[in-house]
Amino acid sequence: MTESALVFIPLVMMVFGVIDSSLALWVRSTLDHAARAGVRYGITYQTRSGMGHDDSIKAEVVANSTGLLQPSDVTVAFYAGSNPSTAITSGGNIPGNIVVVTAERDWNWVTRMVFRGGTIHLRSTSADVMEGLGAGQTPPTR
Repeated sequence: MTESALVFIPLVMMVFGVIDSSLALWVRSTLDHAARAGVRYGITYQTRSGMGHDDSIKAEVVANSTGLLQPSDVTVAFYAGSNPSTAITSGGNIPGNIVVVTAERDWNWVTRMVFRGGTIHLRSTSADVMEGLGAGQTPPTR
Protein backbone atom coordinates (compact mmCIF):
# COMPACT_ATOMS: atom_id res chain seq x y z
CA MET A 1 0.00 0.00 0.00
CA THR A 2 2.87 2.40 0.81
CA GLU A 3 4.56 1.71 -2.53
CA SER A 4 1.29 2.34 -4.36
CA ALA A 5 0.89 5.70 -2.61
CA LEU A 6 4.47 6.69 -3.45
CA VAL A 7 3.91 5.88 -7.13
CA PHE A 8 0.30 7.03 -7.46
CA ILE A 9 0.76 10.64 -6.29
CA PRO A 10 3.56 11.53 -8.76
CA LEU A 11 1.72 9.66 -11.53
CA VAL A 12 -1.47 11.66 -10.94
CA MET A 13 0.52 14.91 -10.86
CA MET A 14 2.18 14.03 -14.18
CA VAL A 15 -1.16 13.17 -15.80
CA PHE A 16 -2.75 16.42 -14.62
CA GLY A 17 0.37 18.31 -15.76
CA VAL A 18 0.08 16.86 -19.26
CA ILE A 19 -3.66 17.61 -19.43
CA ASP A 20 -3.17 21.13 -18.10
CA SER A 21 -0.30 21.87 -20.48
CA SER A 22 -2.37 20.58 -23.39
CA LEU A 23 -5.27 22.79 -22.37
CA ALA A 24 -3.03 25.87 -22.14
CA LEU A 25 -1.62 25.07 -25.60
CA TRP A 26 -5.16 24.75 -26.96
CA VAL A 27 -6.13 28.13 -25.48
CA ARG A 28 -3.05 29.76 -27.03
CA SER A 29 -3.70 28.25 -30.46
CA THR A 30 -7.36 29.34 -30.24
CA LEU A 31 -6.22 32.92 -29.54
CA ASP A 32 -3.85 32.70 -32.53
CA HIS A 33 -6.68 31.49 -34.77
CA ALA A 34 -9.07 34.19 -33.54
CA ALA A 35 -6.54 37.01 -34.10
CA ARG A 36 -5.77 35.75 -37.62
CA ALA A 37 -9.50 35.51 -38.40
CA GLY A 38 -9.98 39.11 -37.23
CA VAL A 39 -7.18 40.37 -39.45
CA ARG A 40 -8.52 38.47 -42.47
CA TYR A 41 -11.93 39.98 -41.79
CA GLY A 42 -10.49 43.48 -41.37
CA ILE A 43 -8.35 43.63 -44.50
CA THR A 44 -11.41 43.00 -46.66
CA TYR A 45 -13.28 46.03 -45.19
CA GLN A 46 -16.22 43.93 -44.00
CA THR A 47 -18.51 45.30 -41.30
CA ARG A 48 -21.40 43.83 -39.35
CA SER A 49 -24.76 45.49 -39.41
CA GLY A 50 -24.79 48.59 -37.21
CA MET A 51 -21.10 48.36 -36.27
CA GLY A 52 -18.03 50.30 -37.28
CA HIS A 53 -14.96 48.63 -38.72
CA ASP A 54 -13.07 48.24 -35.41
CA ASP A 55 -16.09 46.82 -33.56
CA SER A 56 -16.81 44.45 -36.43
CA ILE A 57 -13.25 43.12 -36.32
CA LYS A 58 -13.52 42.64 -32.56
CA ALA A 59 -16.83 40.79 -32.98
CA GLU A 60 -15.21 38.49 -35.55
CA VAL A 61 -12.33 37.72 -33.18
CA VAL A 62 -14.76 36.96 -30.34
CA ALA A 63 -16.85 34.76 -32.65
CA ASN A 64 -13.75 32.72 -33.55
CA SER A 65 -12.51 32.34 -29.97
CA THR A 66 -14.92 29.55 -28.91
CA GLY A 67 -16.11 31.68 -26.01
CA LEU A 68 -12.67 32.43 -24.56
CA LEU A 69 -12.65 36.16 -25.36
CA GLN A 70 -14.81 39.22 -24.79
CA PRO A 71 -14.62 42.36 -26.97
CA SER A 72 -12.65 44.06 -24.17
CA ASP A 73 -9.91 41.39 -24.61
CA VAL A 74 -9.31 42.46 -28.23
CA THR A 75 -7.50 45.54 -29.55
CA VAL A 76 -7.46 46.75 -33.13
CA ALA A 77 -4.86 49.24 -34.35
CA PHE A 78 -3.92 50.66 -37.73
CA TYR A 79 -0.42 51.73 -38.73
CA ALA A 80 0.86 53.68 -41.71
CA GLY A 81 2.02 51.38 -44.47
CA SER A 82 4.87 53.74 -45.37
CA ASN A 83 6.06 53.92 -41.74
CA PRO A 84 4.85 50.94 -39.67
CA SER A 85 5.92 52.57 -36.41
CA THR A 86 3.34 55.35 -36.87
CA ALA A 87 -0.02 54.48 -35.30
CA ILE A 88 -3.11 56.02 -36.85
CA THR A 89 -5.81 56.91 -34.34
CA SER A 90 -8.65 58.03 -36.62
CA GLY A 91 -9.32 56.74 -40.10
CA GLY A 92 -6.34 54.67 -41.07
CA ASN A 93 -8.26 51.77 -42.57
CA ILE A 94 -7.22 52.66 -46.10
CA PRO A 95 -5.44 50.52 -48.69
CA GLY A 96 -1.78 49.98 -47.97
CA ASN A 97 -1.98 50.58 -44.23
CA ILE A 98 -1.42 47.79 -41.71
CA VAL A 99 -4.10 46.42 -39.38
CA VAL A 100 -2.92 44.77 -36.16
CA VAL A 101 -5.26 42.66 -34.04
CA THR A 102 -4.24 41.56 -30.54
CA ALA A 103 -6.16 39.08 -28.39
CA GLU A 104 -5.22 38.77 -24.70
CA ARG A 105 -6.44 36.57 -21.90
CA ASP A 106 -5.30 35.52 -18.43
CA TRP A 107 -5.33 31.77 -17.95
CA ASN A 108 -5.49 30.03 -14.59
CA TRP A 109 -3.00 27.28 -15.24
CA VAL A 110 -3.55 24.67 -12.53
CA THR A 111 -0.02 23.22 -12.71
CA ARG A 112 1.52 26.65 -12.29
CA MET A 113 -0.80 27.46 -9.40
CA VAL A 114 0.25 24.29 -7.58
CA PHE A 115 3.97 24.95 -7.92
CA ARG A 116 4.28 28.76 -8.07
CA GLY A 117 0.81 30.22 -7.86
CA GLY A 118 -0.89 32.73 -10.09
CA THR A 119 -2.02 32.90 -13.69
CA ILE A 120 -0.28 33.22 -17.02
CA HIS A 121 -1.02 36.00 -19.50
CA LEU A 122 -1.57 34.78 -23.05
CA ARG A 123 -1.33 37.20 -25.97
CA SER A 124 -1.64 36.64 -29.67
CA THR A 125 -1.06 39.28 -32.33
CA SER A 126 -1.67 39.15 -36.05
CA ALA A 127 -1.09 41.80 -38.72
CA ASP A 128 -1.62 42.26 -42.44
CA VAL A 129 -1.74 45.00 -45.08
CA MET A 130 -5.15 46.41 -46.00
CA GLU A 131 -6.31 45.35 -49.46
CA GLY A 132 -7.07 47.76 -52.25
CA LEU A 133 -10.57 49.09 -52.79
CA GLY A 134 -12.50 49.01 -56.05
CA ALA A 135 -13.02 52.14 -58.09
CA GLY A 136 -15.36 54.53 -56.34
CA GLN A 137 -15.41 52.58 -53.05
CA THR A 138 -14.54 54.11 -49.70
CA PRO A 139 -13.42 52.37 -46.52
CA PRO A 140 -16.02 51.89 -43.78
CA THR A 141 -16.17 54.17 -40.76
CA ARG A 142 -14.00 53.01 -37.89
